[in-house]
Amino acid sequence: MVALAKVERQDADSLLEKGHKKMDEKKVREAIEVIKGYRRLDEYMNNTERLPYCDMAIEALEKQLPKKVDVWANGTQHCPVCDKDLTYTGFHICPECYQRLCYTK
Repeated sequence: MVALAKVERQDADSLLEKGHKKMDEKKVREAIEVIKGYRRLDEYMNNTERLPYCDMAIEALEKQLPKKVDVWANGTQHCPVCDKDLTYTGFHICPECYQRLCYTK
């Protein structure tokens, strides 16, 4: 937990300067599939102790995959996960649920 708090205090630019690399979409999808495999194995072995942690990891990784911003009939832009109004923000991460966003025209 201490390591996570330490990383959260640093901004993304400083992490990249220190040699940390961004995970590309392919690596994120591969990591999700690996965790899902472990989850299926745990279910098969009736080991329910780690299942909630696998679910949390999958959910966190899926938030790294950009989702297209919803544009409603009145022209407002909303997060596809939590429906937060993003019309005037231009954020690439939802400030409400932290989903990575993709704006396409």
